[in-house]
Amino acid sequence: MLFTSYCDFFDYVDKLKPLTAEEKNECVTLMNKGDEIARSKLIDNYLPFVAVIIKKYTSSKPSLELIYRSIITLNKLIDNYDL
Repeated sequence: MLFTSYCDFFDYVDKLKPLTAEEKNECVTLMNKGDEIARSKLIDNYLPFVAVIIKKYTSSKPSLELIYRSIITLNKLIDNYDL
């Protein structure tokens, strides 16, 4: 994921569809076996949550640095995700 502006990020997030609980569990199981596609699905599933937090706690337009730091933190959290 490479975003050139905060608008690109929010446009990308608006197009994402949430996973069901069953799909999440399947993705976590596959991710623990080393499947990178399942890992990216999980990350995409939680990006709308990141977008809501960014919108809530920034009074003006968010910086790309904040968006990328949030995505990096999300990646670390997904790597430690456990059912």
